[in-house]
Amino acid sequence: MQNMKTKSAGFTLIELMIVVAIIGILAAVAIPQYRDYTLRAESSNSLAAVRPIQLAISEFAARNNALPDGTSSDLTEYGVSGTGTDHASGNVGSITVDASAVILITFAASAPNDLATLTYEITPTLNATTGAVSFAASESASGGVDLKYVPKL
Repeated sequence: MQNMKTKSAGFTLIELMIVVAIIGILAAVAIPQYRDYTLRAESSNSLAAVRPIQLAISEFAARNNALPDGTSSDLTEYGVSGTGTDHASGNVGSITVDASAVILITFAASAPNDLATLTYEITPTLNATTGAVSFAASESASGGVDLKYVPKL
């Protein structure tokens, strides 16, 4: 009688196909999630350029109990220039403040494709009772960044 015990060396074709299928499914889910994550991170990096302007608006509101009207003279003494490109940094092409004190952030053409030349807004709200200013980010009305990439404040 022959010995029935034979040693198996390696993996069968079915086992290898199952592993490849699992890796393919994981990659199909992970790659779009990673792409979204990197775009959200790039968008959030724009907040570093916006913080001085937010601080200037808050200081103006604390002194005057009103939001600035967006003219360059209102925020000049706080270090904010009337020229949007003066506050550009990294992937941020320009930052402007409109007549309602809404901050409009426009990404540079060199930013990642899904953000390049698009905009989002940061809207200040003055609490009349406490004098505190709160900010909320949203997609811009025209040419806006997709809402899922707008940074959380």
